Amino acid sequence: MDNQPSRFPESWKRRSRRSAMDSHPSPPTQAIFVVDAVGYSKTPEQPMPAFSQEITGVVREAFIRSGRLELWPEQVQGCGDGCLFTIPETSASYLVHPILRILQEVLEERDEKASRNAPRLRLRVGVGLGPVPNETLAGGAVNDTCRLVDSKQIKDAMARSDPSVTFVVAIVSDEFCQRIVGGRFSHLRQSEFKQVVATVEDKDFAKQAWLYTPRPSTVQEDPVAPPPAELTRSEESQSEPTQSGPLESGPLESVFEGPTTHFYGHTVIGQSNTASTIEKINGPVLPEGFGALPKNGGIE
Repeated sequence: MDNQPSRFPESWKRRSRRSAMDSHPSPPTQAIFVVDAVGYSKTPEQPMPAFSQEITGVVREAFIRSGRLELWPEQVQGCGDGCLFTIPETSASYLVHPILRILQEVLEERDEKASRNAPRLRLRVGVGLGPVPNETLAGGAVNDTCRLVDSKQIKDAMARSDPSVTFVVAIVSDEFCQRIVGGRFSHLRQSEFKQVVATVEDKDFAKQAWLYTPRPSTVQEDPVAPPPAELTRSEESQSEPTQSGPLESGPLESVFEGPTTHFYGHTVIGQSNTASTIEKINGPVLPEGFGALPKNGGIE
């Protein structure tokens, strides 16, 4: 039998050997986690390196607090405005719960303790699933997850949330949501996610995905106006509304400028600290020429 000539042409044998040499094992399926900071381009140049390191630090802190530090990978690919890493598919469910919720809590605490002029740290997070070579952190699944983070849909969701409440918005690939969330491996349910078609400006990219916000919020806005710009803590304090409407009787520190003194139920207002400018009165005082207040502060 072994000495009988083959029924196949020699060219077929060469083609078969060449195909076997070209084949190779596929990379293992990994859960992909991509983080991107909101408004990073507006951060002053000097604190950028420290700000970039802090992004990775707060994500790692979320793993520590969740009791899943063993899942923190040895290889984390950092970039100026975020980081990228993968973990085994068998642990994928932890990325959406509890990691996202705890990451929101870590950023809330950071914001409360930060100085007034410190840049506020808010994160867009992309979660995907697919084959990833361990040594490169590259491939189609990684590229798709990075584009999800850069999509118009997650940017709009972040822009329409209250910057002092919502610090994390995530977008999850359809494959991840169907296999991990839909398969009931996660504590979260699919009804807690919002289905969207993620698109990226100037890119030929459109994929079904799912938005998830651990602590959702909304801001009031003009429906014809663009999404509100994010404010820093110092800008928020300057944008507090001023008093309007009818004036009421009583102390007028919030209405008029100048030193104000109270004694024995009376109010004194003056533009300097000299005794000649102080006048004792029996009620509210208005500047000269302003006119008298109506009765009951203008309230019928």
